[in-house]
Amino acid sequence: MIGDLLATEASCKGLAGVIVDGLVRDTTELIAIGVPIFCRGAYPVGPLKLPQDLKGIGDIGVALTLGNATVKSGDWAFGDADGVIVMGSSDLPTVFEWAEKAYQREEALAAQIREGVPLGELLGIEAFVEKRAVNPQADFNQHISDLDQAI
Repeated sequence: MIGDLLATEASCKGLAGVIVDGLVRDTTELIAIGVPIFCRGAYPVGPLKLPQDLKGIGDIGVALTLGNATVKSGDWAFGDADGVIVMGSSDLPTVFEWAEKAYQREEALAAQIREGVPLGELLGIEAFVEKRAVNPQADFNQHISDLDQAI
């Protein structure tokens, strides 16, 4: 559980964001504080009083599980309004290269759409529907990848 006090502390410490595998409260204040917080939802009630044996700062430098991801010391987390991804630092150069290419492809598609070319035409939807009629296992991602239009 995180609320406005912990978010204020995170802001003062210069954190780029906070990931909570749980709920938050003080949502309006959290937005105003401006530190991105990724969570499962909101809950209006404050933290529960824990028994003494459950209190403490926890462990530092150990692997933990957030949703379906295992996060280890040194991993990187990236988040936006769509969610959070976690990856090892050794994967960053490859992922950044792939992301830049994907961004360029999507920007090129968006420019063509703004010029009036229908997205279905750009992605060969009619050809894919014909392919799918013959082969129900035809994969749309493979189809657009073959067109160098993977999104």
